[in-house]
Amino acid sequence: MRKGQARGQRDKGTKGQSGEDHLSAAFSLCPSAPLSLCPFTRKAFTLVETMLALLLMALLAAAVAMSFSRPLQAARAREAISQIHFADAQARQAARQFSAPVRLVLDPSENSITRYEGEHLRARAALPTGCRIQEVIVGRHATWEDHAEVWFSSSGLSRSYALHLTGPAFDQWVLFAGLSGQMTWVSDEQTLRSILDVAAPTRRDAD
Repeated sequence: MRKGQARGQRDKGTKGQSGEDHLSAAFSLCPSAPLSLCPFTRKAFTLVETMLALLLMALLAAAVAMSFSRPLQAARAREAISQIHFADAQARQAARQFSAPVRLVLDPSENSITRYEGEHLRARAALPTGCRIQEVIVGRHATWEDHAEVWFSSSGLSRSYALHLTGPAFDQWVLFAGLSGQMTWVSDEQTLRSILDVAAPTRRDAD
């Protein structure tokens, strides 16, 4: 009987020691980490944590894209205005230089500006991506789809005309005075038409 008790005590001691050895081996792999962070208890991120990380990355990417798109849109708007102003100035200069009429064709359907000297095409430019010519008014005549023609006399004079330019970051009318070529921004269409109505009788046709 004493032998049986001694054998049972040895078996319990052996099992207890074996369990302690396994536990010690497990903690030896991550001795400084709590039990909840040990690789034997947690092996990966949860689905909720992964989705939150992806959502945060998407929000950051959208914020970066918006911060870059606004300056780009503003730069394209400035480029479109510069192209139109340059085309007007070149047409007036060419008419004076060669003492011959020059024709400027503004085409909303193709979003382009073309200069003709006589029957010869001299220059053509398309507005930057995202900028559009929505409407052109020459004198009292307005067009939305068909092209509009502005004639410059040999003195570099024309009828006053306006273009409605639109884009993601702007929506403005650009008015050109027929006698001087001065460019003016007009935000109100009613005001613009009033100006053109006053100017139209004084220069119905270019000399």
